[in-house]
Amino acid sequence: MQGIPGIKEWHAFADVPWPDGWLAQVSALAIRRGSAPATVSALQSGRLGTVEEPSGASIGAHALTRTLPTGLIKWWLSEPEKLAMEIAALTHAPAAAGVAALGATIVANLANGHEVGEAVRSSLRDCQTLLNHDANSVLASALAASNERSPDASALAGLAPKATALASLAGATYVAASFPEPGQIRDALLFAASVPHGKHIAAAAGALLGSAHGVDALPTDWISRLELGWVADTLARDMISEFADSPSGGEYTLASDSNWMSRYPGW
Repeated sequence: MQGIPGIKEWHAFADVPWPDGWLAQVSALAIRRGSAPATVSALQSGRLGTVEEPSGASIGAHALTRTLPTGLIKWWLSEPEKLAMEIAALTHAPAAAGVAALGATIVANLANGHEVGEAVRSSLRDCQTLLNHDANSVLASALAASNERSPDASALAGLAPKATALASLAGATYVAASFPEPGQIRDALLFAASVPHGKHIAAAAGALLGSAHGVDALPTDWISRLELGWVADTLARDMISEFADSPSGGEYTLASDSNWMSRYPGW
């Protein structure tokens, strides 16, 4: 949609217009808002990466920030961390895919009512085989730092010195643990965004705190100004409908929405 050369059609039917589905009609998604050279390069390679055979070598933050919502499907799929890994591995290296799995697991635990420290520690145990030693020590350091003193920008910057997936998750963990109350979300995100690479930290911290406290805790004045807020809200509602109501039908049920497959073709 953004007109980047060299990215081919991925579905199997050459005579079908692509991209398709309702998202392809959202013109705002055709605007490039930043640079993601590693993601673009991986997509231009002509081969979608897998966990076993990645097509990209990046360990950047985009592997984390775009996969965090997969943790919210825990109620319908027993292993959202595997889906997060598969999505991240399309364009990123295995190390980043492992962090994506960890992030999704933390989101699932927070949405299930765990407090931040408990959610992180439990997720580290659950994802132990997917991670290297650095992930355990870095996130442990983030939790320890949040207990030592009031939120400190230099401590946050030290935890996230680069725009990597692991650094962004560590920074987000520190922010979420330092601002654990629903009424602190605004302060948490402003704090997260105040350091270098803060946009990635703020995105991840917002996902963690939103999962913990629900959409009603998010600042309404901020949400009302989000250009793509209605798109995110529609996707969230449709995701619940997909799993709860099976609008596209199934092996033993008829489709309740005849337009669903056109809305989400699923090539």
